[in-house]
Amino acid sequence: MARSLHSLLALILLIRADSLISPCPSLRRIVKPLYSSVTDKVDRLLELVQHNSDETSIRQTIEELSASNCPGSDSENNESLFTPLLGNYNVSFTLPNAPNERPVGGKWNRGPFVIESQWQHLIPKKVQNSVAQAVNMIIVRVLCWRIYVILRGDAFRLSSLDRDRVSAVRNTPDGLSPLTVRADFDPPRVVLCTRQNKVLLSLSLGPTSSVFLDTTFCDNRVRIGKGSKGSRFVFVRSTDPVADEWKSLVAHKPVGKRQLVSFFGSFGLASLIGIWQCAGILRILSILGMLLCWPSALLAAVSTGGIEEDDPTMMEGTR
Repeated sequence: MARSLHSLLALILLIRADSLISPCPSLRRIVKPLYSSVTDKVDRLLELVQHNSDETSIRQTIEELSASNCPGSDSENNESLFTPLLGNYNVSFTLPNAPNERPVGGKWNRGPFVIESQWQHLIPKKVQNSVAQAVNMIIVRVLCWRIYVILRGDAFRLSSLDRDRVSAVRNTPDGLSPLTVRADFDPPRVVLCTRQNKVLLSLSLGPTSSVFLDTTFCDNRVRIGKGSKGSRFVFVRSTDPVADEWKSLVAHKPVGKRQLVSFFGSFGLASLIGIWQCAGILRILSILGMLLCWPSALLAAVSTGGIEEDDPTMMEGTR
């Protein structure tokens, strides 16, 4: 009997509270769950990005979401803080903080190349002291071929002192949060494929490199990134099979820069000898071979794999 009376009283109080709130929209908004507000903002951000809306609206929504997701000081040594960030992401929008920055794509944003898609994944770590692996993949279309540019690296968390130092040196707007990592990348892997994704050539070009990347917001749909110079990124979680194509491509043994330079250099030297020793059609072929090989050897020698060496968001690798 007493239990029934308590239930009845609770029901009456609930109805009474609802009747007090219903006439007052502002009060109902106050008691509305916080997650609903965040969900609405994520919906708005995805809509703005999809329609390629003005940068001001996108930046404002990013700032609002970032303000609702600030890790506390007690998270400084909590490695599990990075677990929710893991996943495959499509790079849906970038907001450079300076006109000369190319935070995604590097030199592949220029020339005859057409970028089909850009990806930035955080996957489980394979190095003990790291918090994750970072994988950047750019898919480029040129003529009848497809080029995959893949950067794989290990992400290491930064201490509070390191974050303060990086923020000071790079004038990071509003500093860096405990979710900041330094991603140490291997040399870029450049894979030339047919449109049917048959591998024609796999190259390992360019230097090792490192970047700093902060995460200012993350949920089950988006991750908002922030570079050390203040550039902003909107990464959208994806289950598209294309996101994992890098795994089979890096399994192919690459041709290194030294091998490539040696090949073209040797072929060019043989062509030069052919010019002096041969006549007629063979001499013409030797001239063509030399004209092709020497520039190719030089190009291979100076190639950075698409990395912008003067990009302020990049730095020399630590490996």
